[in-house]
Amino acid sequence: MSATLAVTITLDGDRPPRVTPARILVDVTDFGLDHQDAPGHLRVRADPGWRVEAVGPRQWSVTPSRVNPDQQASVTLSNVGARRTPSRLPIHVRLDLRNGLDIARHALPLANRASALGEVSPSREVFERTFHPLPEPLNRLLFEGLYADIVYLRLESPRGGLCSGMAHWTIERGLGREPDPVSSSAAVERITMFHGRQLRDRALLGSLPWFLRGSSRAAFRAVRGDLLRQGWTDRAIDVDIPKLWRRDIATAIVAEGHVVVPCHLRQDGLSHGAIEVYDPNAPEALGSDEPRTIRFDLARDRYAYVHRVSLDDTNVGMIAVRQRAYSGRGTAFIALLGSFVLNPPRALRSLLREQQNART
Repeated sequence: MSATLAVTITLDGDRPPRVTPARILVDVTDFGLDHQDAPGHLRVRADPGWRVEAVGPRQWSVTPSRVNPDQQASVTLSNVGARRTPSRLPIHVRLDLRNGLDIARHALPLANRASALGEVSPSREVFERTFHPLPEPLNRLLFEGLYADIVYLRLESPRGGLCSGMAHWTIERGLGREPDPVSSSAAVERITMFHGRQLRDRALLGSLPWFLRGSSRAAFRAVRGDLLRQGWTDRAIDVDIPKLWRRDIATAIVAEGHVVVPCHLRQDGLSHGAIEVYDPNAPEALGSDEPRTIRFDLARDRYAYVHRVSLDDTNVGMIAVRQRAYSGRGTAFIALLGSFVLNPPRALRSLLREQQNART
């Protein structure tokens, strides 16, 4: 009799999941029975959420009716009438779940670098399509404040990046809400707009609980729940997010962090998981033999991702917000306040420039 039962749940997009059931083949001598009376005296029971079905002499299949991948389930085998301790066999669950959004088809094949996309500077025209309009001094404060701090791409240092915009633009295309671009430059313009939307109040408020919790395990479970429930997920994953207690939190929250899109989730048992992702910095890795992969230690609530994060890092978290926080124009009052708090001299210059120009 095997010591562990392995059940594999495979999902490819929005098609119904395929379950490879565990098989139990019992050696009756384990229970002090002979081969003739064993079938009538052996009792096989599974934990709630699992089904046991006889499929042959001394053989049973074990399949889930509902499964909790974070809880250890087992099957109990007992010899009716014999004074033997029942045997408990743990069920080892493996998940192999692919995102139903065709990320490979909709991702921009160009890398998140100025040498590939061209240099990008803050554009007032794109800015005005990103947020709801405000009085001009406030618009100028935001445009020259946090917006200018995050929306740029240069050949020289500081190089900046558009990873958030590339990730959310790709998801929007996967959802069928973003048209095919007529050119690479048109795609970059739309990407720039989505990149600025990370400053929307809805995006920041949606990210706040994740930021306060700082849990990569929670992000993994959120993506997994989407895939098991509906066959796809519209979450992007923010990695290398500084945790709240860091001394450099004010600068790190703007300068650090990277955004990727989940494509393929795997879990092997209770403690180990992985998510293959589309990384805007390495689009060529998507669908290759060496995809970019986030590796999770679910037991310790840690993760590793390329050179950015290792399993030894305890000062970084993860964010996994739904796409609706980035769809459409929105307000940015929190970013306005942040623009003033993080750089008061610059904010005052932006607010007072119109008055100074009027005097001259």
